[in-house]
Amino acid sequence: MAQSLDSLAEELTCSICLGLFNTPVTIPCGHNFCGECLELAWEACKLGEYRCPQCMCPFPSKPDLRKNTLLNNL
Repeated sequence: MAQSLDSLAEELTCSICLGLFNTPVTIPCGHNFCGECLELAWEACKLGEYRCPQCMCPFPSKPDLRKNTLLNNL
């Protein structure tokens, strides 16, 4: 049971801030982040390119951030 809870907590954790999702968003590659964390990470990148912070998948332009209502409601 404890292992199941650990796995669930890991799935609900933002890989940028390492906290539970706060206003989670999903980007085109399928990864989820806190909306604010992702915006701050992209702001900090001065290269003018947008990449997934987790898998480094490049995006030709800044993707629209879709609020993940399922994760938000957990």
